[in-house]
Amino acid sequence: RTRSELERSRINRYTSCMIVQDQESPLVEERRRAILALLRQQGRVLSSQLSGRFGTSEDTIRRDLRDLAADGLLRRVHGGALPVGPR
Repeated sequence: RTRSELERSRINRYTSCMIVQDQESPLVEERRRAILALLRQQGRVLSSQLSGRFGTSEDTIRRDLRDLAADGLLRRVHGGALPVGPR
């Protein structure tokens, strides 16, 4: 499978797991999917820009990025995130 197919598979598994977890609100799930979509489109995301875009605190965005990174869907860097891949 290609790298993009593997990434889509991980994202699908991630969002499926989120649907099962009761503590995740639909808004959190939607925001995290949007973060992943922006990351694919732009090649990087910045916490400050995401905070403004979604009308949330930077702490909330940092938590989202932390959780997405823990699931192997992105790589956290100072101030934002990059796609998973070679450094």
